[in-house]
Amino acid sequence: MNKLFASVFLRRHFYLMLMCAALITFLTQPVYADPVFETNAIIDSSDDSLDQYDPKGPASSGTIESSVEGWDVGANPDTSGPASAAATANDAGQGAAYAEGVFWAGSDQETISAWASFTESFTNTTAAAMSFSYSYSLPNPKLLLADYCYIGETDDPTVTVEFEYELTVDFGGGPDTILSTNAQLVGGMASHSLTTGGTDPLAYTAFTTSSNIFGYDFSSLSGMLSSNADPGQTVIINSYFSTSVTGPGYETGGGAYFGDPLDLSANSFSGELTFGQTNAVPLPSALLLFGPGLAGLAGLKKKFFSET
Repeated sequence: MNKLFASVFLRRHFYLMLMCAALITFLTQPVYADPVFETNAIIDSSDDSLDQYDPKGPASSGTIESSVEGWDVGANPDTSGPASAAATANDAGQGAAYAEGVFWAGSDQETISAWASFTESFTNTTAAAMSFSYSYSLPNPKLLLADYCYIGETDDPTVTVEFEYELTVDFGGGPDTILSTNAQLVGGMASHSLTTGGTDPLAYTAFTTSSNIFGYDFSSLSGMLSSNADPGQTVIINSYFSTSVTGPGYETGGGAYFGDPLDLSANSFSGELTFGQTNAVPLPSALLLFGPGLAGLAGLKKKFFSET
């Protein structure tokens, strides 16, 4: 009878120890949601029949790509211009986008754009504050203008090309902008203006590829956001970037590039979320306590049986 009692005692406490180990694992690890990413590419024309949209996602695995391509036919088929845009994102936190277009005489005014968004979230289920970090790396953006009719920045309409990046964090009270950068290039060969802004404006250098095409290359940007999540707190991190070109409907063109959607490994945005330590007992220590606990129960059983 005593042997039977000891055997039941051991089995019950063995399962109890397993439950305790599982509980400790839960209390020392955040509940992490799969990253959610989405993309879109758009041609928005003054002629609604030429409009195109290609939204993809939200997705949490694999790679998605939005892509549009149009051939804007104006009053004469010989005076048409191509337009294209694409955005790509994957579950490794990489993404890129571009928009470009050529606008010949008699074509419709268009805005060509592409964007991508990454969202990561977690809940601190531990009993102590948990540190986390979000590292980000931006590619070298690029803005380009082509002008074959000598327009200026004050002409109406004129060519506008731009890009934007924004990093926000929501600790439960709504998203706060932690970092942003943007640039807008307006005009043509007669005159133009370049405006940079955001919390971290990028440095730039001018380039000219021909007598009608010029633009600016921008520096890359990388860094790390580090903060803490209180017990029970849910944190949502979002990275968003976009490119766009608006053409006036005569002999001009433009391009905005934020990485290369065709080769994310070479030139793309990347973001990664990692977690630090808490003041709670970490999982390895819990396992160290779990082993001696089992050994103690085994010794107790052996002693009990020897006495009976």
